Amino acid sequence: MDNAPELDDYGMPIEPDAFQAPARPEPGVLAEQSLARRKDGRIKLRGLAKSIDDFTGGDPGQIQALIDEVEAAATKVIETGSPLTRKLVQHTKNAYEVAVKFLSGDSCTDPWVYQAVKEYSIRFIELRARVAKGKGGGLVKAETVLGWYSCLLICIVKYTYDPDTGFKVGGKLLYKEQLASDLLDHVKNVTTTLKLDRHSARNKKTCGLPEARIMIEHLIRTSCDRGRLPRLQLIAVNIICLACGIRPSSLCAGSPEDKADGKYMKMGDIQLWNRGQFAIDVELNVENLKGHNSTVLGRSMNIWLRALTKSHNIIFDTFWIVSYIWARGCLAAYPELPDLLTTKDAQLVITSPDEPFLCTPNQGATKLLNTPWSAKGLSGAMSGLGRDCRLEGVTMYAYRRGFAQKMAMAIGHTEASMAMGHKDGESVLSRHYSNGAGNYNLLGIMVGEATDQYRPGAETALQMRVRVGTAVTMLSKVIAQSTRIDDSDDEDSEPEVEVDEVVDADEELQELKRSLAHHWTLYLDTFGRGSPLYAVADGYKKTKISIILKITSHKLYTEAAKDQEFLAQAKKAENALREVNERYQKCSQGVLKRGKIEAKDKLDKKRAKETKASIQDTDAALGYLKETPELLNEASKKASAASLAPSAPRPSGSKTSTSASKIEAEKAIQDLSRDEEEDDQGEVTEVYKELGKFKPNNLAGKKHGEAFQEAMDGTPDEPEGEWKDKDEPERIPLASAYDMRVSLATLALDPILFQREMEAQIKADGGKILCQKCRLYCEEGEEPHNFKTLSSLKRHMWQQHTEWSELIPKMECGDCFMCPGSCGSKQQFDSIEKVYKHCLSDDCPDNEAFKMMETQHNLNHDKRYKEQKKYEQEGGNARARTVHDKKYLQYLRGLTEDDLLELADIYEVPRERVQPHIPLMLRNLHFLAES
Repeated sequence: MDNAPELDDYGMPIEPDAFQAPARPEPGVLAEQSLARRKDGRIKLRGLAKSIDDFTGGDPGQIQALIDEVEAAATKVIETGSPLTRKLVQHTKNAYEVAVKFLSGDSCTDPWVYQAVKEYSIRFIELRARVAKGKGGGLVKAETVLGWYSCLLICIVKYTYDPDTGFKVGGKLLYKEQLASDLLDHVKNVTTTLKLDRHSARNKKTCGLPEARIMIEHLIRTSCDRGRLPRLQLIAVNIICLACGIRPSSLCAGSPEDKADGKYMKMGDIQLWNRGQFAIDVELNVENLKGHNSTVLGRSMNIWLRALTKSHNIIFDTFWIVSYIWARGCLAAYPELPDLLTTKDAQLVITSPDEPFLCTPNQGATKLLNTPWSAKGLSGAMSGLGRDCRLEGVTMYAYRRGFAQKMAMAIGHTEASMAMGHKDGESVLSRHYSNGAGNYNLLGIMVGEATDQYRPGAETALQMRVRVGTAVTMLSKVIAQSTRIDDSDDEDSEPEVEVDEVVDADEELQELKRSLAHHWTLYLDTFGRGSPLYAVADGYKKTKISIILKITSHKLYTEAAKDQEFLAQAKKAENALREVNERYQKCSQGVLKRGKIEAKDKLDKKRAKETKASIQDTDAALGYLKETPELLNEASKKASAASLAPSAPRPSGSKTSTSASKIEAEKAIQDLSRDEEEDDQGEVTEVYKELGKFKPNNLAGKKHGEAFQEAMDGTPDEPEGEWKDKDEPERIPLASAYDMRVSLATLALDPILFQREMEAQIKADGGKILCQKCRLYCEEGEEPHNFKTLSSLKRHMWQQHTEWSELIPKMECGDCFMCPGSCGSKQQFDSIEKVYKHCLSDDCPDNEAFKMMETQHNLNHDKRYKEQKKYEQEGGNARARTVHDKKYLQYLRGLTEDDLLELADIYEVPRERVQPHIPLMLRNLHFLAES
């Protein structure tokens, strides 16, 4: 062994006399010798070595931390694909495992071994296609089965393994053994065998100008007293969807991971370019197109929304987006509305670029929370908006389909594909050297202002389907239905949606309801029957579990809770009550939802069977949609009134046409704009039918109303007739485009400004919530009522300060009173009652307008009275009942013999029959009152 030859670096023996090459230096030594050195002898670092040194500063601790961070990142398992795709794949994996367990009779212990996948994957497709239910309750569509197939392929590649070697063999199984091809064949076979619907685009709705108009008017009409900012946000979404058909996930976060990573549109992705006279172009940089998660560089596109120029199109203008951004406080350079309306800045700089463009609304959609909205939430809100307007099936993708159809006909398929952000419409030119879709006036093309960009024959093609559009179909059915109801004497011609029947028939829910009542009794029994605490707690309405908070915060409960034994018993009963209540609420929500769906389906089937639109109904719907929107008419009146002498009040129902069909259409569309959600407090939510009632001084005095007037006076008018097209039918002359923008922007922002003015006034009043309009009726030194909440003040103002009641200050004329209308001081009276009587008489030229004010005032008060009586009949709250009981007992104490005899007269009971019993009755009543 000692004589064994020495081996070289390659394992070969070295001959003793062989030439010995010099030893190779170590790589680090060679690199160090080749590096340049500074004058002080230190090595001059370059490239990655210098970057590492700069990052760590040569600190050993920083170097080790960097190494650990790299190691952790390198060993991390990367999940590819979008979060939604991963979710669908996980659902498919779970479903496959359940199917294997069912088909094998629990004999297969591991569903992802090679043999199990080969045996059960095809059976899984066949099983799931037969038992799964679609959205409508029947079988799923062929497209859904094809989606299962795609997700199953991913699962097979990812999870299938050989139990002997442990190696992944999914790819080999799919393609070498042709399992993928066999699976696809069975997908085709199951589609044919089960007769699945292969046409996914059938009966899908499209959205365009008519639908957008209906939804915008609905959003304005239903937010006069609350929720204007969330509605203004939805209007901005409607304008963007109309102009570019954008996906929900490009505006909002598609998943919680996207929200955490900031993958949603921010205010900084928007730029505002001013062309003068409040005509502001909106540039959108969409960074989160479909597929952005699966690419390194991401996918983005530029969209340019050019401000419109014609007055009759202003309802679709970009000023809604600008107004929304300003209301969010992201244009801090323009603190007051007149500053925004009259600015001459070329660019309006957004001062909060990191804020999300769309924020999550709170429950009830009365305000916006400072959190990014999810794509699912936005889609649900748009679908709900469509249902509120009876535009069934209208979603954000309905806008996308409408945009795709119109763009393909107007400018061509290639350009339309590029405008929609499709991959096949993208090229090196559009990606790196051109603005792509940003070079097209998309909004102008959609509303018909940029017809110069249309292809030959496009205008004819666009008219092909106008009679079967979503809005036209809906309106024609509503007109037909309203006509049928007017002509029919049958009270049940419009069936009620009876959800209670489904609720009462559900045994599980009724059992939980009884259990909940029993646990309320057990909870109250822990207080001791007959005790003062029991009497207080029993007085509350037990309709909500939150009543427990009022009970536990009561001073009697706080005193009793010092006894630990009592507290332990009460807490145990409370926890049991909360657990039962949680099960009851969950079950109740499901049953109510099911009941609404069943009742709605029943109602829709009956409507479809009994109501068929005629040609005249369709013509009436088309005629209504061709008319100038009522929102624009009212805005034009407001703009004209701001620049000219104020005219006499005008009835809101006056129209330019007296056609019966058009009146039916207008009535039908106004009925769609009623807010059906009313709170338990009886808050008035009846909307104004005349949008002129949104004027600033109707809400909050003259502060921003005067500023608005100054802005209007200080801006030059546009040339008359700019908006009018040669081929258009004669319309009511509208104000200029600028005046219309200013009027509509003021109208839209008025409730928001009102809210801010009220909050500022509350701060000025030292935190007191006082009604400023009531100050006019207070004596010197007297203070109006101090409300507990801002909502109570708003409710008071909408209920009490109607236009009819607010005529009183306008009647004052020295020592007498005058007509508040055009008569003025020519008609003077000695009392307010006589003035009101004159206003309703034929002697006053404005009597029609005053009659409408009185009717609205009376309806308002009748509604309040009915709601208050209903509230009292239901028991009210404990405090209200206590006050009522005290007043009642006080009344009993003060009863006399004469009072009882008068009651006998009222009920037509002879006094001689009552007289002998009066002393005993009085003694008993006084005893009850004192006890």
